[in-house]
Amino acid sequence: MTWLGLLDVQNQWFPLSLAALLLAFLSASQDIVIDAVRIETVSPEDQGIAAAAALAGYRFGMLLTGAGAIWLALHFGWPVAYIASAAIPLVGLTSIFGVHEPSGEHAGKNSTGPSGEPVGIFRTFVDPIADLFNRKGMLVILFFALTYKVNDAVLLTLVNPFLLHVGFSLGDVAELANPVGILATIAGGIAGGRLIRRFNLFHILILAGIFQTAGLWLYSILAVVPHSPLLLVAIVGFEGLFGGAAWAALVTFLSDLCRSPLYTATQYAVLTALMAFGRSLLAAPSGYVVDFLGWGGMFLVYGMVGLLPLIALMKWRPLG
Repeated sequence: MTWLGLLDVQNQWFPLSLAALLLAFLSASQDIVIDAVRIETVSPEDQGIAAAAALAGYRFGMLLTGAGAIWLALHFGWPVAYIASAAIPLVGLTSIFGVHEPSGEHAGKNSTGPSGEPVGIFRTFVDPIADLFNRKGMLVILFFALTYKVNDAVLLTLVNPFLLHVGFSLGDVAELANPVGILATIAGGIAGGRLIRRFNLFHILILAGIFQTAGLWLYSILAVVPHSPLLLVAIVGFEGLFGGAAWAALVTFLSDLCRSPLYTATQYAVLTALMAFGRSLLAAPSGYVVDFLGWGGMFLVYGMVGLLPLIALMKWRPLG
């Protein structure tokens, strides 16, 4: 990131492209390693709390490298903003020195098979995926992972254009919607993590999913109600709160599927990649849906899509 900030964007397009590619590759790899460490070192009953902490750190990092970086760029220039943003992860890296390798039968055997024999690089990719996809009900789980966070697919892509379209200003978006959304998501993640520790995970997944879908439907009200900052804060806060709880529950659910230390990182990488692909796939036609049905209709349709993974999950594992 430091290299990226020191380049001339007009005259150094090749090193700029290379730096951006390296940054994307290394940051994605780091995300998976961090998640693998969390899954292997945190007990199953504390996975919800750990997921909430990861969500809070992610959102706080977004705030620092978003609004914070823009503030630095305005006052000191973009190179300083990039260098400062690159320094922020160094704070978190110091915590890794206090983390120990998990103990147990498979600790330290990630490059060997179940009986201890060495495996080739091909099997290090194939075996984890085969183990994951051979499980009962995996098609339902994949569909659930692909579609559960339909809210993010819509809101991350279209919420700012929507708010500007219905009459809110850039100031309303920057000073009201964005901070409230981030804080509500963090609060929801923490609350969800606490609830997961006390109650059934599948119940939390269903309830949080229903309420995050309701939050998406509430956005359609802003399409017909005159400009109201108070209503904006209420709707953004409601959706962020339950969206954060749903995110903590989803991460805990996916983490529970990757408990084998032999395959943790690879399996979690596959599941999160599919989840990201689902968000992109669902977001792709959203602009056409707006053109055809209008903003209110788009939120209603995507809200109904958000109910499908809940129905699939209840069919696969009935609530009891």
